[in-house]
Amino acid sequence: MIPRNVSLTVALAIAVAGLADCQQSQAPSSAAEQMKQGAKQFGRGADAAAKQLAHAAKKSAGDAAITTKVRAALANDAGLKTLKLDVSTDHGVVTMSGTVDSEADRDHAASIASKVSGVTSVNNELRVQAPASGGS
Repeated sequence: MIPRNVSLTVALAIAVAGLADCQQSQAPSSAAEQMKQGAKQFGRGADAAAKQLAHAAKKSAGDAAITTKVRAALANDAGLKTLKLDVSTDHGVVTMSGTVDSEADRDHAASIASKVSGVTSVNNELRVQAPASGGS
């Protein structure tokens, strides 16, 4: 008698192999060959998924590095370093938000961000802060 968990494993492998056979023009001749083919198909799928995950992780790390570089460049600018600006990056597109004192500061911040290596474009959502009224 075959243990139940072995039977289930074999049945699952045969089912996977059968699905894989739908994509092949010639069916394997034995159950062992079907299992081998199913394992190969599963391995290819796992390899592809791992490559996609690695690519996404690399892209995310690249975006984080760009964000850090843009924040550093803004912080190193004498006119902008005192402002609290939010910066994020997605696929090389930098988005800046927050408030600045003037339209010139808004444009200057975008110019600095656009010069950072890896930046493909800048989505400038900075708002110009209205001057405080001093009336009594």
